[in-house]
Amino acid sequence: MKKTLSLALALVMALTSVFCVSFSAFAAEALVLDTPTTVEITEETKQVDLEFTPEEDGYYTFLAKVVGEEQSWPRVELYAYDAVEEENNYVTDEWNYAGMPSISFGAPLQKDVKYTLCCSSAIETDKYDVTVTKSNVKSIECTLQKDKFEVEEFTNGDLYEDENGEEYFKYYDFELYEVFTDGDTLEVTYNDDSSATYTFYDDEKYGFYNGDDKLEGNIEITSDQRTKHWTVGDDNEFEIFYMGATDTRKVTVTESPVASIAFEPTTISAVLGQDVKKLGEDGYEYSIFDIIRKPGNTITVTFKDKSIKKYVSKLDSYDDYSFLDENGDYYPYGMSISSYNDAASWNAGKAAEFTLETCGKKITFFVKLTTPTPVTPAPTPAATPTPAPEATTPKAADKTTVTLKKVAVKKSAKKLVLQATVKVNGKAVKGKKVTFKFNGKKYTAKTNKKGIAKVTIKKAVLKKLKVGKKIKITATCNKVTAKRTVKVKK
Repeated sequence: MKKTLSLALALVMALTSVFCVSFSAFAAEALVLDTPTTVEITEETKQVDLEFTPEEDGYYTFLAKVVGEEQSWPRVELYAYDAVEEENNYVTDEWNYAGMPSISFGAPLQKDVKYTLCCSSAIETDKYDVTVTKSNVKSIECTLQKDKFEVEEFTNGDLYEDENGEEYFKYYDFELYEVFTDGDTLEVTYNDDSSATYTFYDDEKYGFYNGDDKLEGNIEITSDQRTKHWTVGDDNEFEIFYMGATDTRKVTVTESPVASIAFEPTTISAVLGQDVKKLGEDGYEYSIFDIIRKPGNTITVTFKDKSIKKYVSKLDSYDDYSFLDENGDYYPYGMSISSYNDAASWNAGKAAEFTLETCGKKITFFVKLTTPTPVTPAPTPAATPTPAPEATTPKAADKTTVTLKKVAVKKSAKKLVLQATVKVNGKAVKGKKVTFKFNGKKYTAKTNKKGIAKVTIKKAVLKKLKVGKKIKITATCNKVTAKRTVKVKK
């Protein structure tokens, strides 16, 4: 079975922790269409389940709105009951990390199917109203200044397998700012045939407005590439989706200029327990991205016009190792790494086989594992008599403070450095482990003598963020957590 690397493994674990929810032992309360239902979270009642069975097929929206003037941090997850399998299946969710006055999300629902809304909170006590509404949007029509959408073959995406087992390259869906430009319009027609036109503003207020009224709900850019693979040419599509209505646009895929890609060295040495750490009985944590970026490792790109360009791993301007060409430009294509090795393959003296996938090409390389050089322990001095302990006053518990530095998160940035400062009893401490969490994924680092710990978020992670979305960043040390919520910018 294919083993994915730490990056993918961490993501799977994060998603598992998010989407695994237990259903309340108490009877769920009925959620009535267009009627607010109050959810109250307490130390005793950590989750409230609401049930809703639509009488009609359609697109439904769920709104969680704070009651009163207190901050609210609702977590709402939607499940559909499968009567045949007798189980609840995850549909979608929305979490509020920012203490905003409300959150909303939507999904296409089927009539006579029982849906359960699992309501909880990121804080111990919370109170908010939940309302479900059937979308009254009949259709949408976009007027765009951009009349052509184009991607290069095998860029900004990854290789996948479809339901038939056939391999295809899935391109990342366009972001809102890549489709709409300042002044574009969205005309919404409702079921009663009334309509309203919203104008897109690409400035500080960012979004669609009709006068002072902001468009409610979310606009999504989607494509069903799993069943409708994008291929070279202009017979490809994506959809602008709003409240169950869509407007379709064509995408042209241009032929890749890359003929072949090579990676050197083909065998890399790694130290078991350091570069590759044991994760559990069934596998290992593969720090493989750090291994392939060892100084001097090279990616060679041969183009169809016979030209060649080399990207060598070396320190960049951010004091981190990256693949750069002779002009200091970064390797422009995404990459993913996988292995078919089982846990037994990860033993000292063995070479584990890996596949590097980039620009539609597959490259095989090996990681040879070695054991750390043993360190001879210093001789233990002779024991000396231990005097009887003196009576002492119990020491007060150490007080840890964690400060998370303010950052700007930009989708277009080459990287992002997160920095936290840890102090114990008011003094900086070296060697403390700090766990950062960025948009659901964990990173770890240790503090230096100034009490500062840093981790780097790579460009490959940043470019997948959605502009305008608010993400949560945390830093934790000694069970003390500092939090920030940041809106993603271009």
